[in-house]
Amino acid sequence: MAPVKEPTFFSGEFQIVKTESEYYGLYDGVTDESVVGEASGVYLTDPASPKILRSQFPDAKFLVILRPPSVRAYSLYLLNRRCGFESISNFERALGEEAARFASPQFRENCPHYFHNFMYFRSGLYGEQLARYFQVFDPSQFLVLTLDDLKQAPAKTTAIIQKFLGVRPYDYFQFSNQNSGGKIPRSFYLQQLLETRLNPTRRTTRLLRRAGWQFNCKAAPPLRADTQAQLNQRYSDDFDRLRLLTGISW
Repeated sequence: MAPVKEPTFFSGEFQIVKTESEYYGLYDGVTDESVVGEASGVYLTDPASPKILRSQFPDAKFLVILRPPSVRAYSLYLLNRRCGFESISNFERALGEEAARFASPQFRENCPHYFHNFMYFRSGLYGEQLARYFQVFDPSQFLVLTLDDLKQAPAKTTAIIQKFLGVRPYDYFQFSNQNSGGKIPRSFYLQQLLETRLNPTRRTTRLLRRAGWQFNCKAAPPLRADTQAQLNQRYSDDFDRLRLLTGISW
């Protein structure tokens, strides 16, 4: 796997790794591996990525692991808050702003991070996103699973993944909960200063950011049941589309 977890090079709108030489340099350490890859989630939400990837890797295989989109939407919102990107301090209000943000060229141009990461509802339209891929790739090139598959049957699911990728079987590793969204900042402006204004490559600023986060963080409220129910209702048509494409039901 590429040492940069999400290089996002084949996104039409957002790139961490920006040049071809830098991207392919990520694989300089490859020797006799039968499979190489990377894990950029933005390729699912960026409408331009399927055709870009098709032009470069027509025989690629895609492993897609989905979580319930309403839960994912709230998790993404909390992540944006922790990173100092999201100024709206209430998830429901952020959802209410999504249509205006989506229609605003100014927001698309000036938002502080990847545009589709502020589309909390729209970025969870998995059926729509996979349909874009299935228009340019054979569906047999995709293995679509859920996070619950991985959590509830890690050994079985790992074996399915290995078979799909064509790699030799090996014992599955123990999974742990990473990047938990249990904390959010008290102050957006302090978090924005800590996360986006200070140079993270310096040890002193890393320590300052860590100390500032400890001072600024508080427990995140759980996703409201009524908000989750409303989101699930909004997703109902896309749930039907996803089920027809993959057999996955929520």
